[in-house]
Amino acid sequence: MAKKKKAKLNIVEMRIDQLVPADYNPRKISSDAMLGLKHSIKKHGYVENIIFNKRTGHLVSGHQRVKALADEGYEYVDVNVVDLPLEEEKILNIQMNNHMIEGQFTGDLESILEEIKMYDPETYDTTMMYELEKNIIDEYEGHESEPEDEESEIEKPEMDVERMPLQPFESYDAIVVICEDTQDFKYLIEKFDLKRVNMSPLGEGKKIGQNRVVKATKVISLLSKGVVNDHE
Repeated sequence: MAKKKKAKLNIVEMRIDQLVPADYNPRKISSDAMLGLKHSIKKHGYVENIIFNKRTGHLVSGHQRVKALADEGYEYVDVNVVDLPLEEEKILNIQMNNHMIEGQFTGDLESILEEIKMYDPETYDTTMMYELEKNIIDEYEGHESEPEDEESEIEKPEMDVERMPLQPFESYDAIVVICEDTQDFKYLIEKFDLKRVNMSPLGEGKKIGQNRVVKATKVISLLSKGVVNDHE
C-alpha cells in the first residue's frame, strides 16, 4: 500500500513572552482593527496558527494575534514551529500575509454578510465586516469593463425624492468617496463645501450602516458631464 501524503504541523506550546517579533515585519494594525481582532478571539477563541522560526527566534506570522493574546492575559499559546534561514523566513512572512494568493470574495459574500449583520450586529460592526465588500470580484471573473463612451447618454439619477428626517438610534448607510490624490480631494471639498465632523456625519445618536465606496475620479467624471447637480 502506498504511503498516504499528509500535511502536518509541528505544534509546540510556548510562552508568549518568548515569541520575539521580527523587526522587519512590514505590517501594522490600527487601533480599530486590533479591537476587532480581540473581539474575534474572545468570541471564537484562538483558531489560527501562529508561526515561529526556531532558527532565528522570530515570529514569522501572527504578530498582531500574539499582541492581542498578551493584552488579554494569555501566557502560553500553541505555535507552528518551522526551521528556516532568515531569507526563507522573510519569504514565508510575506506569503502568509499576501492576500493576492488567498483568493477573492465573490458576490455570494453579500448575502452572507447580511445574515451576519442580522444575527450578530456587534461582531459585524466591531470586526468591520462591511469593509469586506470592497474585495468582491466582478461576477464575470477576468472581465474588464469597457471604457465609457464620452458621448453616450448617462441616465441622470432621480434627485427630487421625498426627504425623510433622520431618526435617532437608527442605522443609516453611507457613501464613501475614495480620493487617490490631493488634487481630487481638494476639488471635492471645494465643490461640495465639505466640513469636518466628529463621530457620525449624521449627527449624535445616529449610526452608520453599510458603506458604499466610489472613487473620486468617478464622481468628478459625472460632475463634468452634468450628471450630478448642485443642490443647496
